[in-house]
Amino acid sequence: MKPQISLASIDPDKFAERILALLNSKKPKDFIFADVVTLVQKKTGIESIGMRLQEGFDYPYYVTRGFSPDFVAKENFLCTRDKGGKVIKDSAGLPQLDCMCGNIIRGRTDTSLPQFTRGGSFWTNSTTDFIARASAIYLQTTGTRNRCNAEGYESVALIPIRDLETYGLLQLNDRRKNLYSLEFIELMEWVAASIGILISYMHQSEEARSIKHDLQKYPPSRVIGPIKSSK
Repeated sequence: MKPQISLASIDPDKFAERILALLNSKKPKDFIFADVVTLVQKKTGIESIGMRLQEGFDYPYYVTRGFSPDFVAKENFLCTRDKGGKVIKDSAGLPQLDCMCGNIIRGRTDTSLPQFTRGGSFWTNSTTDFIARASAIYLQTTGTRNRCNAEGYESVALIPIRDLETYGLLQLNDRRKNLYSLEFIELMEWVAASIGILISYMHQSEEARSIKHDLQKYPPSRVIGPIKSSK
């Protein structure tokens, strides 16, 4: 069956130009990321789109379009917690992240399966079929909550936002089946990678400003004493 989203209808070259224009704007990052998500939804017609970004140990939604408040509230956090509310760590000592979103952020993918891409994304055109075909052991060990399917979402794509590290992901959900193609997912991977480059640049700029601020607080004369002339 032919995917319902065609690249021809998006016009990838013009779409890429608009994405880059948004990412290079002088607006605050809140507005930039909201504009990017809005553009993706407008050009693709995807029902619900979210952007998760790291905040402390977790990766809550930073921007959402189309998801119900109840869905966002229940799915906002990925960290697994014990009964006392303490974050559970995995074997590597990192906070354990639930669901397929957690798998994508942590890079727990298997490219031998058709649902995973070489770029580290997960996508399916029918969550119902995916759950039916996946083994119970697989679903249990990967911590999949299946809330997307429970909410009626069939076409789902999870695209990692990364550059020097993984900063979060893009989530594309729709109740219609057979929405995506691999070519479309690769286009969304380019969008996510472009966002990752911007975030990396922002982090480096913030770090540089912090170092400059520290140097201004502690000039050389305060650190090593008065500089004496050799004459």
